[in-house]
Amino acid sequence: MFVRRKSYLEMFDNLNKFAIQQLGIFPVGEIRMLSPGSGNAHNYFRDKIYESNFHTSLAAAYAAMVADRNDVLLVLPGLYTETATLDWAKDRCHLIGMGGANILGRMNRPNTMIYTNTEGVDYVIHLTGDFCQFHNIMLGNGTGTSAEAGAGTNLTAANLSAMFLGGYGNIFKRVAFRGLGSALQGASVLCSSLEIGDKGSESEFTECIIGVNAYGVTRTTHNQGQLLFSANPSTPPSPSNLFFKKCLFLSRSETVDVVMVQFATVIGTDRILQFERCHFDNFSANYAVAMTQVFGKTEQAHQTTNINLVDCTHRGYTYWADPADTTNISSMFQSNMPASGTNGGKMITASST
Repeated sequence: MFVRRKSYLEMFDNLNKFAIQQLGIFPVGEIRMLSPGSGNAHNYFRDKIYESNFHTSLAAAYAAMVADRNDVLLVLPGLYTETATLDWAKDRCHLIGMGGANILGRMNRPNTMIYTNTEGVDYVIHLTGDFCQFHNIMLGNGTGTSAEAGAGTNLTAANLSAMFLGGYGNIFKRVAFRGLGSALQGASVLCSSLEIGDKGSESEFTECIIGVNAYGVTRTTHNQGQLLFSANPSTPPSPSNLFFKKCLFLSRSETVDVVMVQFATVIGTDRILQFERCHFDNFSANYAVAMTQVFGKTEQAHQTTNINLVDCTHRGYTYWADPADTTNISSMFQSNMPASGTNGGKMITASST
């Protein structure tokens, strides 16, 4: 018993050091582990850490975490199928996927993926906690087309997004947000891959992937965004000071007025919305159709926001913002390149000229 107890302590010490290194915080609180319920990693860690810290249910693992203690949930590689929204409301509770930095995945070939294929689950994670961190994980509301077994046939326009962000100071590193996995989702302006709403401020996304261009439906709805800002004017404050660094935005559409980033309300964002070295890419068959604009909005007026584009590019679009759009937002852009020009930041085919 003494030897086994010592092995437990050594394993937790190693996991604590790993969590501290990944999150950049000290000290961390309780270390918990989420397992898909089978496999080599499941069998190994099940016998190495305390049974009370080992979970096969995301909801149970989260319920055991304590707010403001820097508790950390380590998620072993695998596919985690959720049938209800998880309300992540505890401050300073963190999640780290253990499958490495490769976050692109499919339901039939997942790495570390938490998703739902249940009708009416609005978000996989509804995040209202503050100062939480998420690393190396894929979140999906819908999984793709019928090319994947059991894919998004069950999903409706009520399956809104992979995540709703409504908390302050949250950090995302190498997280994939994937929604729009059914035709009904792809036809609803309320659906997206990532939704940022009331109080979703002072947050940072680094090397994340927002959206999908393969095994996802073709979007057909005017001004539907993979990234949706939806703050309610009656419940301020609106999300402010958001930073996207080296992120990839992916889309699939043949309909020219479908956008990548959509501001659905007049207080969709405030202060600074900054993109650094990000790329925005829409796929159409044989690249035959160019979307009109990357950014779009619904309302005529808009909260004062600087949209800063730092070394950003787009492909499959004509404008960052269409100057002919009656709700044009081109005056909101600040950039170190001619973003207001027709070809500003646009990737084009090389030629002799």
